Amino acid sequence: MARITRWISITERCAMLYRNIAFKDIDLLPSHHMYIYYLCNHSEGVSQDALAKKVYVNKSSVARSIKTLIDAGYVYREVNEDDKRAYKVYPTKKAYDTLPYIKEAMGKFNEIITDGLKEDEVEELNKLLTKVANNASSYIDLNYED
Repeated sequence: MARITRWISITERCAMLYRNIAFKDIDLLPSHHMYIYYLCNHSEGVSQDALAKKVYVNKSSVARSIKTLIDAGYVYREVNEDDKRAYKVYPTKKAYDTLPYIKEAMGKFNEIITDGLKEDEVEELNKLLTKVANNASSYIDLNYED
């Protein structure tokens, strides 16, 4: 039996260690880049619940991460005009200024993990991993409610 999840897990753990080193000088934890990336691409603001669903993290983890990112000056939140009991989260100038650095660091890690692969192999790997991720997210979307 193929041990695909083992290799995905090892790669993700290595990616976390890489991000820990790459992001230490910008006061960013390894898992926080995904919030900045998503929020900068949705500048109209996102509810914490929607953010949890989009990045596949539970609501309490998102709340803790958003608090850390607020304290570090990367995001801010305001009361949601559509639902006064909820907040919308927005990126700050610092988040936008940091986004190119995040993209560069993640691009470098992509180069590291695809070292020795031919261009067509990288394209095929990307296509296959996209299918794998879509299968996983479709399953979670259909079977889990938070």
